[in-house]
Amino acid sequence: GRGRARSCSAAAAMDQLGIVELASQRVAWLSRVVLIATLVLVLGAAIGVALSLYNGTNDKELAYAISTLFVIVSVPLSSQDIRDHLHNFEVPELQKFIVRILMMVPIYSVSCWICLANEDYYVFFEAMRSLYEAFVIWNFTYFLMGYLGPTEEMLAAHLECKPQEHHIFPVSLVLGTWKMGHEFLFKCKLGTLQYVIWKIVNVGIVLLTTVLGVYGDGQWRLDRAYFYVVSVTNFSQMLAIYSLALFYHATYHDLAPIKPLAKFLCIKLVIFFSFWQGCLISALVYFGYIHSTPFFSANTYAKGLQDFIICFEMMLFAVAHHYVFSYRDFRRYIGESDGFNTIDSTTSSQGSGSRPPMVQALLEAANPRDLVHDIARNFHRINSRSSFSSAFDSDDEHRAAESAAALSEEAVALSSGNELESYGVYESARFEDETLTSAGGRRDSAGRGREPPRDVL
Repeated sequence: GRGRARSCSAAAAMDQLGIVELASQRVAWLSRVVLIATLVLVLGAAIGVALSLYNGTNDKELAYAISTLFVIVSVPLSSQDIRDHLHNFEVPELQKFIVRILMMVPIYSVSCWICLANEDYYVFFEAMRSLYEAFVIWNFTYFLMGYLGPTEEMLAAHLECKPQEHHIFPVSLVLGTWKMGHEFLFKCKLGTLQYVIWKIVNVGIVLLTTVLGVYGDGQWRLDRAYFYVVSVTNFSQMLAIYSLALFYHATYHDLAPIKPLAKFLCIKLVIFFSFWQGCLISALVYFGYIHSTPFFSANTYAKGLQDFIICFEMMLFAVAHHYVFSYRDFRRYIGESDGFNTIDSTTSSQGSGSRPPMVQALLEAANPRDLVHDIARNFHRINSRSSFSSAFDSDDEHRAAESAAALSEEAVALSSGNELESYGVYESARFEDETLTSAGGRRDSAGRGREPPRDVL
């Protein structure tokens, strides 16, 4: 009788899960319909505005009116995605990076929209956008590293088991081989971090030379700072993207569950469209393909064209980010033993009990203390000329011990298969034993580790 009752309870539970799954699928389908309908309406309205304002309206007013419609779509959509992540902040040590990436669309859209209204702010906002662009690359790199391992020491130990990665030509003529392990991880990190450091310096150079009148925005002349700033930025950006691509190539099998290629393309395309199309437009002005009009100079027209195009592109990226960086991807980490990941968020928060309030989650995601700490730590490593094997300071050992100390009873219920799917570096119990022991950690009674602590990075 008891067995029959348990069977009936299990069947009822499965029916409930099926109902929840069906409801989730219907909500997802409805959201797609609403999104497509919104895009159609906005594009139709843009065409209508263009036709109605074409006669008797200059290009700036026309572009501003249409770009307003683009911003109306992109900002609310990205804001909703950010809210969803903050409301379902199940894995703070990973989702904080995603929130920062999603913030790129509102920052770019609003700044370009303001510059269309008043070009006096163009240099300032363009410098801020380029700085945040570097910040996004750094965040994406650490998102991948955070997924692969709770601590850098564990990830470095895992990379030592990987085949040696070699530089492509002609990079191999300049850079020596980065030995897999500590050296490879450290130099991939440094390759992306240097772009952030250069962008911070770049903002100061741009603002200073603009005040002194020698910046020469869009002027490809040797006596103007613009030429040198763009040249160094191009080199620094290529090194950052190359370092990120090299790390991705070395770990793409482990990263497969989170579909990193789509995420990588979203980051890369934003950088391409924001930087390279700006250089192309400036070159078109310099070589006379974009001329002055009765209303604007050629440089003013080029700046407005760049801002207008970015507003349109951010609308497209907002749609792409909605699917590529969805909060639903992180529900696998909440500890469901039956592999059913699309459960209701209220039940997941009750099960984990660790979800912070939205305001606290927003403050944690917006706080760049991890970036500041990373810059200071890497400068210390370079100045001290320590070996790569000692490149991970005492904070790493502390995080490893914290990771083991944070084990709870719900981790015991996890199946080893689900855990291995969640973290690519846990390929074998033997490897986990060795790395946790070397990092000062310990294991739970079931012999398994758990997800990384909140301040893993």
